[in-house]
Amino acid sequence: MPTCHECGIKMAIHQDDPPWDIFGLPRLLVDAESIDRFLSMVDDEYNCLTLCSGSLNANPNNNVAEIVRKHCDRIAFGHIRNIHHFPNGDFSEAAHRDCCGETGIIEVLRAYHDCGFEGYIRPDHGRQLWEEGPGNCRPGYGKYDRALGVQYMLGVWDLLDRLDEEKKEGLSTNMKLSEIKNGNLSAEWAEKGYELPKFDVEAIKAKTHAEPTWVHFGAGNIFRAFPAAVLNDALNSGKYDRGVIVAESFDYEIIDKAYQPYDNLSLLVCLKSTGEIEKKVIASVTESLKADYSFGEDWARLVEIFQNPSLQMISFTITEKGYGVAPADLERGLTPVLAMGKVTALLYERFKAGKLPLTVQSMDNCSHNGDKVKSAVHAYASKWVEQGLVPAEFLAYVQDETKITFPWSMIDKITPARTQRCRKCWQRTALRTTTPS
Repeated sequence: MPTCHECGIKMAIHQDDPPWDIFGLPRLLVDAESIDRFLSMVDDEYNCLTLCSGSLNANPNNNVAEIVRKHCDRIAFGHIRNIHHFPNGDFSEAAHRDCCGETGIIEVLRAYHDCGFEGYIRPDHGRQLWEEGPGNCRPGYGKYDRALGVQYMLGVWDLLDRLDEEKKEGLSTNMKLSEIKNGNLSAEWAEKGYELPKFDVEAIKAKTHAEPTWVHFGAGNIFRAFPAAVLNDALNSGKYDRGVIVAESFDYEIIDKAYQPYDNLSLLVCLKSTGEIEKKVIASVTESLKADYSFGEDWARLVEIFQNPSLQMISFTITEKGYGVAPADLERGLTPVLAMGKVTALLYERFKAGKLPLTVQSMDNCSHNGDKVKSAVHAYASKWVEQGLVPAEFLAYVQDETKITFPWSMIDKITPARTQRCRKCWQRTALRTTTPS
């Protein structure tokens, strides 16, 4: 060590590869415990490691990121290599992308980054790609794959740098829609200019569940940004006392990814002509359901709602195509797969509950939109009567405008894709757990 200090040279030992005994010969550096022992034997800053993620992770029990964090100041050289493990215990080297193996390359690089590592790191080993082969490439050191590895590592590092910059700019990662309760505006939300609901969210949910008045089909952004926002304003003002139940009959992932993880709350962001950004939490949606028989509980809940005398209106933003009727779907009887067939099946449940009245309201921007819904519902009802599946009285029920009405409407609204300017503005708002509507 004295000579190392005098010359300014660090001695950096590589771990055994693979990290277990071979042919009866013991290995020295194979895990966190042996590394601790080695470094403590000569506890000197010039007694260092060439830390190889591939060598260590050949044993899947080794957590390379933890070792980096513990001994970052004693690592002189970092080798980044990915390992894929097989069920029988075998392993192979893999591409450097995190998803190509089980080493956890991103977490290893995060550990180096968080520790402020300033030493050398390289992509260790590489596949032979394209024209590389015997005679023009050293086995295990394909230049193309290692170049890809370098770029991947730099990309991860740049992202980690950017996340650090955002933290320094004061952007929070803790603001979550799912934590909002009854309009209690915290200092952090107030500072960022968010408008929260002024009504008792839980009380509205309870009343809507017991006495629903409105079900909307089509859970996309136009619904959240306009009809749901109008109802939210009415609830804030105290002019109404129930929310809306949304049902999705086509893209069920919307319910799983955009509604239920956030307690059916959404965020409406409006960019004004003045450049001002208005941010409003929409809490008028009280339930989100998948409108299909395959989702038993959700479908049963829709049947229950349609049988409830309190229900006054169902509405739609499902695009003009959503009102289509296919001959094959008409032949499926009382279990159709298209939206209008499902709605007609639910209207049949309302018919059986006492021929209860209902407004069936299209909100899509298409000519004579009410007639499109009416024609589709009448087509299914007529076919079912013809097939003997429902009584003729059901067709008369949906044709009786004192019972079921299909008004026309005009809504000329869109929710445009976000521009780069909007994205930059959004990055400064601090909410990191959802996608803006």
